[in-house]
Amino acid sequence: MIIEVVEFTVSDEGAFRTLNDRFQEDVAYQSAGLMRRTVARSDDGTWVDIRLWSDDSPAQMSGDASVRAAYGAAVSVLAVRSYRGL
Repeated sequence: MIIEVVEFTVSDEGAFRTLNDRFQEDVAYQSAGLMRRTVARSDDGTWVDIRLWSDDSPAQMSGDASVRAAYGAAVSVLAVRSYRGL
């Protein structure tokens, strides 16, 4: 299993929450090998998108390209880290 952690900020939380729902349906659920995804927010306004991928997956989001582009424009990525499960 590969655990990918994307740390980011957003400028418009309300719009992001709506967009995240679309991203979950139209992109995440369409991505081969993605086993689980969850998004959380800290008290300081930093967000994390935690993605669990199967070992043999490409670990790349697919699905609706326009939703992927909108999501990419809505977030300011601070860090991306990948971990291999035991």
